[in-house]
Amino acid sequence: MSTLVTFLFRGYKFTQKTEDLTNLERVNSMGESEIEANALSEPDNQPLSHDSLKKIRKIKRQMSR
Repeated sequence: MSTLVTFLFRGYKFTQKTEDLTNLERVNSMGESEIEANALSEPDNQPLSHDSLKKIRKIKRQMSR
């Protein structure tokens, strides 16, 4: 499944098509502590801190014509 992701970086807006590679069967069979431990062990994709989460702004979805 593909998803369009839009984000702002240094004042510029980017839209990128991404493919979801999540193994939902595996995730659904894991407990919260196991999910968190796996997330923390991934050096390239660390979970956001509470301070970082406070800075995130929602961007309105634009309808394409």
